[in-house]
Amino acid sequence: MNILRDYAMRLLNFVEDSVNEAIKDPTSRDALLSEADGAIRILQRTLMREDATKHAQLMLLGVFDQSLEDVV
Repeated sequence: MNILRDYAMRLLNFVEDSVNEAIKDPTSRDALLSEADGAIRILQRTLMREDATKHAQLMLLGVFDQSLEDVV
């Protein structure tokens, strides 16, 4: 389980870095948010395979409901 947690944290750190960079660099915002959204989708698929309970909990919270690519 620690491996999954570490993997999820690396993905979430990547998302955070991408979003922060998108805030600083509006000219690259679309590409950076697309990358961040891709990382969230990877996390979602990984959780679906590796920890269905955690995936279901996050789905109920609406974590995966909106795409970062839709953020303007």
